[in-house]
Amino acid sequence: ALVLYRVLTGNDPFVAREYLAQIHERLLGPRDPKSIVPDLPAGVCEALAKAMNHDPASRFRSVAEFREALRDGAAGFLGLAATDEPEVVGASDAVPADAEPESVLEPKPGVGSSVGMYVLYGACAAGAAYVLLLQLSAPVAVQGPPVRPKRAAVIFQPPAVDLDKLRPITITVASSPAPQHAPKPDPPLTITQKPPEETDAEREARLRRELDALRSEIDALFPPIEADIRTEDYPSATRRLDDVAARVEPHAADLRQEAGEIPRLRELVRKGEADKALWESRIGDVRVAINESRFAEAEGMAKKHLKDPVIPAAIAAQMRDFQQKAHEGVLKSWQGTTYGTTTNAIRKPSSPPRN
Repeated sequence: ALVLYRVLTGNDPFVAREYLAQIHERLLGPRDPKSIVPDLPAGVCEALAKAMNHDPASRFRSVAEFREALRDGAAGFLGLAATDEPEVVGASDAVPADAEPESVLEPKPGVGSSVGMYVLYGACAAGAAYVLLLQLSAPVAVQGPPVRPKRAAVIFQPPAVDLDKLRPITITVASSPAPQHAPKPDPPLTITQKPPEETDAEREARLRRELDALRSEIDALFPPIEADIRTEDYPSATRRLDDVAARVEPHAADLRQEAGEIPRLRELVRKGEADKALWESRIGDVRVAINESRFAEAEGMAKKHLKDPVIPAAIAAQMRDFQQKAHEGVLKSWQGTTYGTTTNAIRKPSSPPRN
């Protein structure tokens, strides 16, 4: 169940690290998978919750029962179908001990339909092969190149011309007009020079500038992380720390101060998460006592926790509200009760004996 929870949600079901917080988390159970992955069927979520119940008697009796619950819960999800219920054999249907065993073969559901489909596919393949064989065995007519029809020869006989009667022909060649636009000059030739090679001193100076720029960017990321820790936004602080660590790691030898700051902030996040889980557990104890009408006990626990000097402000406000509710519950529980008679008799001292 733990592995399946991780596969479906991508998160661990139990994340607390402190002892008291772990006990409280086991009693309350893991987070509902449907709140992380809304598409999960409700039946699958209920089966996971039952399998991870802190009471062993409330869990499934076997893995097969857990599997059937998952199949029933996932019915209709992504095209899945629930399996048939197993047949229950009563005492009257039991086989006697002296009876000979019979070999009974029951066809599995869906086998006949699969065989029919395979037969249909085989018939289609055989027909296609037969048609292809007929086309290959048919004779093929070979055609040669096309023959052009022959044309009759036409002989042209020019007419007789008297050369003495011909007049001279004068041919005048006109000069071409001048172009209206002057030709465009050729673009200037651009010569790209290869930049000079970088010397060792220049390379060292460039790397130093890049390292200083990176140090300034990383130093600017630490104040938001500390602000997240103060506001108890530990998931955001963890994401920011992972980003800073990824940028510092390639230059850890040069960014020693920044690399040493990351473990300190991670320890603050870990301690903050543990303290938050502890105070939430204490708040839960007071809330349970009020719900169970144990008002005097709830009021005592709230007063005790409010005296703690390191109690967070938000937790202190909730504790004061619970203390007020518990006190009102105590007052209501004493209403309408009688404590003996209401008249008090004061006895006078006896007189001294007379002589």
